[in-house]
Amino acid sequence: MTQENTLLQTVLPEVDLPAEPPKRFTPTTMSVCEHCGDERLHSEGLWLVYSSYGNPAKEGFYCDSECAEEDGWITCESCEDWLPDSESQEFGYYHYCSDCWNENFFTCERCGCDEDKDEMNWTPDAEEYCNDCFREYYNCCDECNEFHHRDESVNLGGLILCEHCFSENHYSCDDCGEAVHCDDVCMSNDSCYCECCYQENQENHEDDDEGAIGDNYSTLNPTYNCVGRRRFGVELEYTECTNHANRPYFRDIYEHTGREYVSGIMYSDGGLEAVRDFAEYAKREGWTCATSGNRCGYHLHIDMRDLSVDQLKSIASAYIKTRGIWEACVAPWRKDGHRFSKFEYHDIETIRNCRDCADFRRLERDRFKFINWQAYSVHGTLEIRGHEGTLEPDEICNWIVAHTRFVDHVSNLDIDAVCNMFTGAHWKDFATVRRIIGDDVAKFYTAKARKHGKRMTLLADHTPFTG
Repeated sequence: MTQENTLLQTVLPEVDLPAEPPKRFTPTTMSVCEHCGDERLHSEGLWLVYSSYGNPAKEGFYCDSECAEEDGWITCESCEDWLPDSESQEFGYYHYCSDCWNENFFTCERCGCDEDKDEMNWTPDAEEYCNDCFREYYNCCDECNEFHHRDESVNLGGLILCEHCFSENHYSCDDCGEAVHCDDVCMSNDSCYCECCYQENQENHEDDDEGAIGDNYSTLNPTYNCVGRRRFGVELEYTECTNHANRPYFRDIYEHTGREYVSGIMYSDGGLEAVRDFAEYAKREGWTCATSGNRCGYHLHIDMRDLSVDQLKSIASAYIKTRGIWEACVAPWRKDGHRFSKFEYHDIETIRNCRDCADFRRLERDRFKFINWQAYSVHGTLEIRGHEGTLEPDEICNWIVAHTRFVDHVSNLDIDAVCNMFTGAHWKDFATVRRIIGDDVAKFYTAKARKHGKRMTLLADHTPFTG
């Protein structure tokens, strides 16, 4: 090694210096080509050296690259260094040295094929699979979005789940044996039922008393001084329910987080009072609900079965435009840290292009969103899942009042009118929404937003609708 190269190696020890001929060679030395035997000045030919781990170095002098190639030397397609053909690795008819091949390619541990690293998939067991093998042997869970082996998948009506999510969130109906999501399971005498079997069981054991468990609220002379004219239902989740008893118009469901109480179909001010009666009973009995970081929530369903596609578009657009306001009305952890409460990405044009009711189900990748349109396909309702679990009757009832009035109002407008209504308003005082839902309810939520350190904002048309 020359003095110059020695100095470079000291200063930059990680730099690979070019191979040097033995000291016995000088630029004026005549060397014999390993392939053709011609003599050539050493400075005019190629001095090639290659060494692999544990093997002696291979070296030789050649007149030019043609002689080197004839003698079994090739250049790496990536780094262009010379190496013996026997030491190269091939991909797509090109040859690479080991370092370049390992940097750019891999061998599938399932089928043994060589693929570009851009096509590599890591399995849950840290194995390297090509795309074809990965798709053949692994599925993505529709609930946790984690990959799992296909043998461990559960197909629930087209919904692909891993065994953990299935066992965590589903029960088997004690009558028909069908799997039921924990949100939809019905409890009766400590038995789990799907909704169909539960209804059949109720019909076979009808209770003639007024207000029997599971009945829908009804009245001869409804009044609508408080709520809008939409029918509604609520799902209230609690973690500890001492002396839990079925109240009129409610049925209880056992969940892994505790118990959930589901109302019948409610409407008018009387239905609102039935919900308030239940909430006051829960608070009086000392029930508890989880706070930050837990999965407990309060879900509101609003009946949409009598609305046209254009009315659904208006409602969807109105919720997009007022997203910031509704997010400000709930606890911060419910919006920011809870995957069940994330808004999906939509813009007004996405809504405008919906052709029929089935398109609304495709708006959400899954049902665990602040505004869940998938519920429309199943129940004919719009499900609002964003509210945190609560024991406060005013919070439960004001949420119903606000959304039923809001839906009533915007369903009578077209999309353009909705967009114009919620554009350019002064949002610090909750102005436009305040005129729709009323002063008392608006003041309740502006005070709650202030408590959480939030301010009301509006998304412009060009702003992505994200959670």
